[in-house]
Amino acid sequence: MHPNALNAGERAFLDASQESAQREEAEREAQRLRELEAAQKLAETESRRAQEQVRAARRLRWLAAGLAIFLIVAIGAAWFAFNQRNIAQDNFITAERIRLAAQAQIALDNGEGGDLPTLLAMRSLQLGYPPEADAALLNALTRGFTRQRYIGHTDAIYDIDFSPDGRYMVTAGLDATARLWDVQTGQELRRFAPPVRIVHAVEFSPDGRYLLTGSPGPAARLWDVQTGQEVRQFIGHTGGPWENSNSRLTVDTRLPVMMGWPDYGMSRPASNSASSPAILGLSPRWLSRLTGVLSLRATLMERFGCGTSPPARNSAGSPVTPL
Repeated sequence: MHPNALNAGERAFLDASQESAQREEAEREAQRLRELEAAQKLAETESRRAQEQVRAARRLRWLAAGLAIFLIVAIGAAWFAFNQRNIAQDNFITAERIRLAAQAQIALDNGEGGDLPTLLAMRSLQLGYPPEADAALLNALTRGFTRQRYIGHTDAIYDIDFSPDGRYMVTAGLDATARLWDVQTGQELRRFAPPVRIVHAVEFSPDGRYLLTGSPGPAARLWDVQTGQEVRQFIGHTGGPWENSNSRLTVDTRLPVMMGWPDYGMSRPASNSASSPAILGLSPRWLSRLTGVLSLRATLMERFGCGTSPPARNSAGSPVTPL
């Protein structure tokens, strides 16, 4: 037997050792393959996740860009709408300013007092500066402002007169009445109703105790102011008592002196417009004027002394001295 030869036991042990080593190597290789496969799957999973994140980020970028574009468009639309609104508002203000100035001038042309034209012109000037409104305001300031209104007639007022002491005022109207008013309060104190169609002329006596009314027809009537009773009639006119711009109807307690229409070629007022002044009466107590317009009310106006008109006089012809 060779001394280096392996016996059966040793060879079996050696074979078993080699076989065990091979199994361990195979197991390690299998483990490595499993780990490699798991790493590949993990890498694939991470890659898919990264790709999804990239796609999500791209979508977010597109969404952000879209939102930015939409925001820019919205801001532009809002600016355009705001600008158009401002333009429309400016146009409206301009049109309203012109309309108010025109209304003020129309009121002046229609013979209104200073109240309405002044308010219209001032409102127009609050919206800007139209020269027409400025001119209308200056014109309105010469008209005076309402101090008192006397409302009660049911038809146009045709004549007005103040009592000598300025405390009372009488109006004559197309409603066939003459009415006595308290100048301060505007209250109707007494009504004179002759049996006629209209009363178009009226005058206080110099002592204020009586008043004379004139109507179409031959008779003028004298009334007691305190009682409201008719005192007497003066008959003789053929065309009806009237008052013209040159001579006011006057009467004293003894003798009525009056002008008739059409006795001396006098004519009716030139206009029957609802806003045309028919007569002017001047109060002896206040530097004011009472406009009798062809409307249903008389209006006591404050005067400002504008212009170069002659000195005011009362019904007796005496100059009025301001208090």
